[in-house]
Amino acid sequence: MHARFLVQHDELRRRREEYDASKKGPDEECALVVQRRREKKTRRRAAEEHAAALAKTCELEAAMRVKADAKALAKAELEAAIRANANAKAKAKADAEALATANVRAAIRAVHKQAAQAAEIEAARVALEKKNRAVERAAQVERQRRAVRQERLVRAAARERQAAHERAQQDEIDYDELEEALRASVEQLRIEAMRDEEIAAVANTDTESAKHVFRDCIICMAKPPSHVLVPCGHLCMCMACSVALEQCPICRVHVQSTMRVYFSA
Repeated sequence: MHARFLVQHDELRRRREEYDASKKGPDEECALVVQRRREKKTRRRAAEEHAAALAKTCELEAAMRVKADAKALAKAELEAAIRANANAKAKAKADAEALATANVRAAIRAVHKQAAQAAEIEAARVALEKKNRAVERAAQVERQRRAVRQERLVRAAARERQAAHERAQQDEIDYDELEEALRASVEQLRIEAMRDEEIAAVANTDTESAKHVFRDCIICMAKPPSHVLVPCGHLCMCMACSVALEQCPICRVHVQSTMRVYFSA
């Protein structure tokens, strides 16, 4: 209820009581005054007690506020300390994590570097093995080529020896055949020479016919001419010299063949 309304209600109540007491008499008015004084004292005492209680309450509230402020300050300091400790722990943890991360990264880089070095070493080893295998294959191929070449040379030498032996045998056979042919030719030449000598002896008697031919072979100068050369027609050599020459000694024309000339008696 509102305070103004309460004051008006008390004022109306007192006026009502004063009016009732004035109707009853002076005793009632005195009793009412005494009662009011008592009520006033009671109210004053109650007000004082209330003020004391309020003061005490205020002191208690102030003490409580001070205590609460102290608690709040302590709590704030504690919270600040906790936050500082937490921040320090977080910072230390972050530093430790950063250091651990850096160490892990360094270890990973070291492992990667070692792996790269190992890979390079392995690649170099593989390349060296490939090079060695290539060199070995090249050497083997070269050895095979040399062996094939040597075998071919041996076979060629064997074929050459066989061919030389066959040529030697053929040459020997040809030599024998040529020797037989030469012997037959010499015998034929001897027979023809004897016949030519006979014919020449007969031809020397005829001086008229001898005027138009050479008296002796212009090559050997020992026998009379007996063969005419074709195509030039010169009668200047005996049978043996006409067989031996390929050109006419007079006009230098190539001799295709010879023809025996018989002189009449």
